[in-house]
Amino acid sequence: MAPTSEAVKLRQLLSIRKKDQVTVAQFREDFERFARLFEISPAVRVTPDTIAGVPVEWVTAPEAASAPEGAAVLFLHGGGYVSGSLGTHRELVSRLSAAAGLPVVAADYRLAPEHPFPAGYDDAAALYRGLLAGRVDPARFALVGDSAGGGLGLATLMAARDEGLALPRVVGLIGPWVDLTLSGESMVELADRDPVLQPALLRRILPDFLAGTAAADPRVSPLFGALHSLPPMLIQVGTVEVLLDDSRRLAERAEGAGVEVTLEVWEGMIHDWHLFAHMVPEGRQAITRMGAFLTQHLEESASSSA
Repeated sequence: MAPTSEAVKLRQLLSIRKKDQVTVAQFREDFERFARLFEISPAVRVTPDTIAGVPVEWVTAPEAASAPEGAAVLFLHGGGYVSGSLGTHRELVSRLSAAAGLPVVAADYRLAPEHPFPAGYDDAAALYRGLLAGRVDPARFALVGDSAGGGLGLATLMAARDEGLALPRVVGLIGPWVDLTLSGESMVELADRDPVLQPALLRRILPDFLAGTAAADPRVSPLFGALHSLPPMLIQVGTVEVLLDDSRRLAERAEGAGVEVTLEVWEGMIHDWHLFAHMVPEGRQAITRMGAFLTQHLEESASSSA
């Protein structure tokens, strides 16, 4: 299906300014300024908290007010491991809470260059363990991440699996960045079409984040790790983002490892178009589909354990 006129206009607007020469400070400032343009509904409850030393927000839309005890979604935000915050993703998170009918706990993990790898990875692991320690019911638990947050979430689950910890029942990934070697064909083929991410920008921020860690290390590039025994996952990605092949290869390798994968490739959509749900219908539609996917699998889990 062709993108709507709103989506086309958004892509044209974002294409005016290429991001390849933007500094990390400008990247952060632009992201935060954009997020301040769109306030969440006053009916959404936002509750600051700290779990295992990690600052978080519990975001609960009215549709999630009657969610069962222990039911929740852990959300890990994107931003290339150098930007993004609770504020930049609060509107998206509030929409996800409404679509899934669940409270969402959003993490404020540490970012590079001030805190290079493994700081954010350690934060996500600590938060995950803290949630399992009586804060969530694993049978009613989901994980969602966008972009770098999708890669971080996947790496967190792989580590949890290897430690023998309980895993969430379902996973949602939005344009996940799972290959920091930047070896996907779309990294080249779509470099001139992606109005959000440019390979040159990614190459510039990677050394500060990796701090000597190999880009192919599965803790930062989970595409190259063992993908077996993971929960069912929905991957949503657009056709004009340089990370398109990250999603395609992840779906192929996860399915090959026996994981139940649903891959949705959205025609004409830019990277992380969900963040623009207030402007484009496809953003709202994708979040609705994500919420329904989470709900379906969580309800199936609850029925099977009843």
